[in-house]
Amino acid sequence: MDDVRLALLGDKAAQERLTERGELLPCAHCRGKMEISYDDEGIEDSMGRKWSWTAVCSKCCASTGLCYSEKQVIAANNTRAPILTPEELERLK
Repeated sequence: MDDVRLALLGDKAAQERLTERGELLPCAHCRGKMEISYDDEGIEDSMGRKWSWTAVCSKCCASTGLCYSEKQVIAANNTRAPILTPEELERLK
């Protein structure tokens, strides 16, 4: 089984490997392609840091929310709850 499938099944080590490689898991809602977006103006917090990064689905427009860095947004996307199809659930039983 590849890292993407393992990560979707909730394997934390696979999620970390994908994050280290800079790879995004598919959208949690529709399995569309997630793309990283950067807003150079961002939203500044009280410590002067800017919330400028997000991952957005090119199909359904779902997003991770704003993050401080590209690595943080990849981790936010890749460490969400697992996505299981009915077939995958059956195989686990």
